[in-house]
Parts: sequence; structure tokens; C-alpha cells
Amino acid sequence: TFDAEGNLYGIFDALDGLAIGESAVWVFPGGAGPGRRVVVANEVLYANLAFGHGAFGEGTLYLSLLAAPPFTGAASRGLERVDLGVASAPWL
Repeated sequence: TFDAEGNLYGIFDALDGLAIGESAVWVFPGGAGPGRRVVVANEVLYANLAFGHGAFGEGTLYLSLLAAPPFTGAASRGLERVDLGVASAPWL
């Protein structure tokens, strides 16, 4: 997903042997520069992300969690909400 400044947000997972070592949201600048981690999962696996609109918060990033037994536990179900303080790209 993109923010109003043209930055791209994506989920990347790192492996630790046969298990997921880390699931993180990275932001890649719309201009130049390297990407950086902005959100790191805590014992969960991220599956999808989107910015909120309207009453759901223009600067709020929503992250769906993926249940993938036996690699993830019961905590890896549902939705996380992170206030990034940056507006989402306008909908077309």
C-alpha cells in the first residue's frame, strides 16, 4: 500500500531454519534511499496491510494476521492496528 508521500509499504518475512524468524512491515521511500522496517511482528505472522480511510483513521495502518499452524500460535489471528501518523494515498 502507498502513503500520501508516495512511499510503498510491504510485508517481508525472514526464515529461521524451517520457521518464520521475523515478519515485518518495511517502507520504501518514493524518491530515493533504502527501505527501513517500521513495524516488527511479535510472535505473529503478517498477511496483508492497508491504510484506514475516513472513520477508520487516515494515518492508521491495519495488518491482518495469518494463522499457519504449527509455525504460528493462537496469537497470530485477527488484526493489528498501528498509528503511523502519515496519511494514506488518495483512493482513485
